[in-house]
Amino acid sequence: MQNSTASPQYQLKHRLVGAVILVAAAVWLIPLLLSPPADRGGADKTPINAAPQIAPEAAAPAAEHSSESRAAVDGWTVRVGTYTHADNRAAVLAKLRANGLDARQTRVQTEAGVAAMRVWLGPYADEKTARQTSARLQKLLGEAGYVVEYSR
Repeated sequence: MQNSTASPQYQLKHRLVGAVILVAAAVWLIPLLLSPPADRGGADKTPINAAPQIAPEAAAPAAEHSSESRAAVDGWTVRVGTYTHADNRAAVLAKLRANGLDARQTRVQTEAGVAAMRVWLGPYADEKTARQTSARLQKLLGEAGYVVEYSR
């Protein structure tokens, strides 16, 4: 028969191995559990923190860089979403334009490095107008846009 009590050195090895396994599992699982899901039910919108830029085809003619011309360009925009699937983006653009909203799109790259198109409205001269547009967007699409400062 074997001795049911193990040597102290053997117990210490088991405890250390167990501790290393628990720490490794925590290091691997905690970021996995706390990160946002990669696919939210088929939605292809990915939040991007960068300010929208006017696409070259929608850009206004170049103006002199004075405080007067800068004040006319700066304002507020409403981010509708960032789309990786052209069909989804086209459907949203069509719906926005059919309801009288001047939607624009800009090529961006997501944080994951995926090429996408950001759809946005504006720029608006004041934040109040942008917030009103965001509320209109909520009624139209079921999701409010993000109101962000716009500067060139």
